[in-house]
Amino acid sequence: MATFFPNQAPGDYLAALNALASAQGIVWKGAWNSGTAYVIGDGVFVGSTAYICTAANTNHTPPNASYWNYLNSSVYYAGAWVTSTTYPVGAIVKDAAGTQNIYYVVTEHTSGVLATDIAAGRLVLWVDNSTATTQAASATASATLASQWATTTGALVAATDYSSKEWAVGTFTRGSSGKGSAKDWATYTAATVDNAGYSAKEWATGTQTRGASSGGSSKDWATYTGGTVDNAGYSAKHWSDQAQTWAQSLNPSNVLTVAGGTDGSVVFINGAGAAAQDNANFFWDRTNHRLGIGNAAPTVPLDVTGAIKGSTTVTAASFIPSGSTVPTNGMYLSAANTLALAT
Repeated sequence: MATFFPNQAPGDYLAALNALASAQGIVWKGAWNSGTAYVIGDGVFVGSTAYICTAANTNHTPPNASYWNYLNSSVYYAGAWVTSTTYPVGAIVKDAAGTQNIYYVVTEHTSGVLATDIAAGRLVLWVDNSTATTQAASATASATLASQWATTTGALVAATDYSSKEWAVGTFTRGSSGKGSAKDWATYTAATVDNAGYSAKEWATGTQTRGASSGGSSKDWATYTGGTVDNAGYSAKHWSDQAQTWAQSLNPSNVLTVAGGTDGSVVFINGAGAAAQDNANFFWDRTNHRLGIGNAAPTVPLDVTGAIKGSTTVTAASFIPSGSTVPTNGMYLSAANTLALAT
């Protein structure tokens, strides 16, 4: 027989019940209190008498058969129930091979079949562990399933769908119609994600859609110069390069370059329709801003070597010295000592 607890004072009895509770799962709450919410398995005492809670309750004072079972002051824990054993009143046994329930012996007897002894009223249910065990198993199963829904990759969860992790970063659905993980839709560039559409990164920087109608990545539309981007249009860089080429082709330094031209040449179109020069007779001194006609070394702003002809024939008679009467036509020397022409 296991440890025996004779009738003791309440304080010692509490210590004994605490030891018993530790052995088989009772939660000892001390003296009963009307404001405490008790659950199945809670143990209390009223005076020198102990009770075990059999149904959750608040403010139902023991003794009350609907909520509390009486614990004899002579109580001992007899361990797992076995057949052919004499159990006295006060023995506590556990159905270790079955429900895990704990029973209290109310009639001394020699055990036969547990179910038969319970039906005969020799034992009463003290702690119902079957519900707790079922709930614990259910909680464990739920936790396992939750873990699968969170982290499983490479397979369906519960044969219905994929886990959060698979949809987030996995590759198992890649290439399947209407599928693909968030990571694949963001970064995958080796092919389509769902056998139809490309990832954000492919549309941003890839080359898979180059040359396809309505295709071309952002990068190709910006920089590709090897041909059309979508078999029709060219990139921004292509058009930029073309604009630069056209701008350079219109540069005056290219258009007006004269083969063999020299500094000071005043270019004109010759009889062949080509640009030509004749420095000996038509010269611009860009340093002193002088034009030479008939010479290549002008000494005044307009330096003419040879005859000058106006709108009418200029003769010696029509040339009037400075200070003289201005003629009605012809060349004359003005009061400012400059050459003038009257017409």
